[in-house]
Amino acid sequence: MKDSKLINKKILISAIALFLVVVIALTLVLVLVACQKDQGGNGGGVNTPVGSVTTDTDYHYVEGTLHKVNVKETDRAFVTPQGSEYAVVAGESSNAKTAANFIVTHVLGATGVELPLLLDAEWSADAKYIVVGDEEMFAAAGLTMPEEDIGFTGYYIKSVGNSVFIAVKGEDGYQLAAIAFLRHVVGYDMLSGDTVVYEKDGTVLPDMEVIERPDFEYRQVSEPVGYGMYGMGYSSSIMMSVNGGVWHNSFQYLPPEDYAEQYPEWYTPEGRTQNSSTLGQNPGQLCYTAHGNEKGTYQLMIDTAYSALKAAVDANPTISNVTFTQEDNFDACDCDACKAEAEKYGGSVNGPVIKFVNALAEKLEEDLGDSRRVIISFFAYRATEKSPTTRNADGTYSAIDGIHCHPNVGVIIAPITATYSHSFYENVNQSFAENIRSWSAVCDNIYMWLYQTNFAHYMFPANTWDTVAETYRFCKANNAVYMYNEGQWNTNGVSHFSKLKEYLDSRLLVDVNLNYGDLVTKFFDNYYGEGGAAMRTFFDELQAHMKYLEKAYPATVRGGYKDNIAQAEYWPKKLLDGWMELIDEAYAAIEPLRAADPVRYETYYDHITLESLFPRYALLSLHSGVYSSYELQQMRESFKADSSALGVTMVDEQTSFSSVFTTWGV
Repeated sequence: MKDSKLINKKILISAIALFLVVVIALTLVLVLVACQKDQGGNGGGVNTPVGSVTTDTDYHYVEGTLHKVNVKETDRAFVTPQGSEYAVVAGESSNAKTAANFIVTHVLGATGVELPLLLDAEWSADAKYIVVGDEEMFAAAGLTMPEEDIGFTGYYIKSVGNSVFIAVKGEDGYQLAAIAFLRHVVGYDMLSGDTVVYEKDGTVLPDMEVIERPDFEYRQVSEPVGYGMYGMGYSSSIMMSVNGGVWHNSFQYLPPEDYAEQYPEWYTPEGRTQNSSTLGQNPGQLCYTAHGNEKGTYQLMIDTAYSALKAAVDANPTISNVTFTQEDNFDACDCDACKAEAEKYGGSVNGPVIKFVNALAEKLEEDLGDSRRVIISFFAYRATEKSPTTRNADGTYSAIDGIHCHPNVGVIIAPITATYSHSFYENVNQSFAENIRSWSAVCDNIYMWLYQTNFAHYMFPANTWDTVAETYRFCKANNAVYMYNEGQWNTNGVSHFSKLKEYLDSRLLVDVNLNYGDLVTKFFDNYYGEGGAAMRTFFDELQAHMKYLEKAYPATVRGGYKDNIAQAEYWPKKLLDGWMELIDEAYAAIEPLRAADPVRYETYYDHITLESLFPRYALLSLHSGVYSSYELQQMRESFKADSSALGVTMVDEQTSFSSVFTTWGV
């Protein structure tokens, strides 16, 4: 962090204000750092990603994003040691109240001063208010919304006199607006659910005119982040459930146990309808042609599925996305009618899928009218990944036979076999990149589902840190509006610097042009406290080693989602021992805090311990033979205690640590 000077560090443990419209207890590490940053999109630094594997000379900054930030420092007093003359005014909506409470909470955290929260106030020229979503006061101040399209989650922040107004067009915009206001006034940044950085002291209130729209309208986090869901800017309640299923839910719409016997034409042939958690066993999908409508039940199939869809939409009045997504296997219907459709659409099986989901969207649009818009999304995944397009001589794509998704239909592109240690701009991912590009010729709503973990080996790292910015830039440049980068979704704690990935996602999904190197430096300067230097060395060495493995063992280490990476020759004991020495250095660096600031010490201790679990598990699983029985038992018991305390519960996507502990005898 350029020209930064640490001036104070403290812990805030509080039950402050109303947050999420109820009183909650926040335990946050609050690090106050004096640091002036360029307010532009690149953070004022040289954009040189640490250890980047990008082969291109230039980085692919995305043009046309909406980040108009005009912030001018003033001498206008905001908070002083004696208090503040300011109050926060909240509009009528629950989202506006949540955002207002969030501002109150973090102004208190940064300055020690709690601003009054008002639910009713009148505008005057000499007022000192932070006005969040009060439309009458907004109009009384002579303000109108900007001409720019800020979408559902964008926002407008404008200074008038001594006051600041926060306005949105969609209710979900208040979340990012509150975060942006705090970033400009107190230097707020949430690195994780338990760690907040304040880079300004809040003594002055700048003049602001900010018009922003996040680069991805919907930003879904995979790994649990606790309080970080709101404070890190992640979207919540994005997709509604249909009969208990959000993903791979086509059989929730049309359960085979209810309909397969009477309507076998609704499913893949030969009774292949059983949904199994194990890929490849008893595969089956819906047949989106009803076997060519051979029994005249195609419309009944649509109507039956629509009944489930409409019930879900009615039960979730505040959610604007729902999925109609295939089962999680490698199958697609191969009846004669579907084969003919695939041949018609250049080998893509998605023609019938698009027509079927379009029919659902048309019925829903007719029922909802102008009152509400709900987008129905289907998967482009495994057998359905290919778009029904042809590639033109100039490199563009055209839809075959003019097929196109309804305006309220989206496609969720999930290139599961891509190489995620490289971006989609690199040659190794060219086929996936072209497929993503091609879908824009067929669908106006591009949703992305990417992968950033090793699902076969949860305890070993996946090298996706320094490619993520370029990957997101590619997706944004190709019209994506939704991003879900799947990590370890079914465990509460993840080792090998996955917390850094969560932080990078929180920032880059809002602005893909931010500087990767600056974000990484900020994370290590603050997340591990005084242990950050040793942890940064560990991280840099780990990244370098992952790149070495990919070059040395290209057949097995390719940056894939299930690389067979848990092999002793890949992780020499000497290397792992060296990383454990760095872990010990980090512990030693924070040791003075044990007495001076025990809460902060415990927080940093847990952060460091979480990262230790990867090399400790590698030693236990790959090099257990070098230890005595006593040493091995002690190491296993210690690992079990720490992993259980930190919520690391899964060895891989299917296997819990309880079975490992049984094998270990602990």
